[in-house]
This record gives sequence, C-alpha cells and structure tokens, in this order.
Amino acid sequence: SEKRTLIIDDTTTHPATASYLTADKWGFYFLSYIGTPLLLEGRVVGVLGVYTTEKHRLFGARDVSQVEQVAHYFTLIFSAELRYRSALRESDA
Repeated sequence: SEKRTLIIDDTTTHPATASYLTADKWGFYFLSYIGTPLLLEGRVVGVLGVYTTEKHRLFGARDVSQVEQVAHYFTLIFSAELRYRSALRESDA
C-alpha cells in the first residue's frame, strides 16, 4: 500500500512477512528482503522483490538504487505492453 522501497533485514521476525515466504519447497530460506513498488501513473501495479538467504543483510543506498532502477525499467516494459495490447484491441474493432 505504500509507494516506497521496503527493506526487511530478518523475514522470520518481521510482522509483514508471511511464514510461507521465508522458505521455498527446495529448502532455501529467504531471510532478508528488499522490495520496491512498480508505479504506473501513480498507481502500484506490482512489486519487484529480492530475497537473500543472508540473515540481517544490510542493504545500502546502492542496493536500493539498483532495485529501484530495475523496477523503473520493468514498469516501462509493462506500460509498453499495455499500450500494445490496447492498440491491438482497437485495430480488431
């Protein structure tokens, strides 16, 4: 619901992290997280999240910048795809 990057240094104790997110079916434990919203015209249309198996990972400004930059590019691609599909629908009409 927030339009800012979220950093969780310990997913096992953070109240926003569900237990099923801390381990996958192969036994990997995702213990730290950084995620940023994908914003399109001011609306959150998704989230780019990166988990690590390193507990108490200290994400720095460079990590935040890189994740936010990749999220921006994903949003551009998503927006282009929406425009393309809209144009296809209009041409079929």
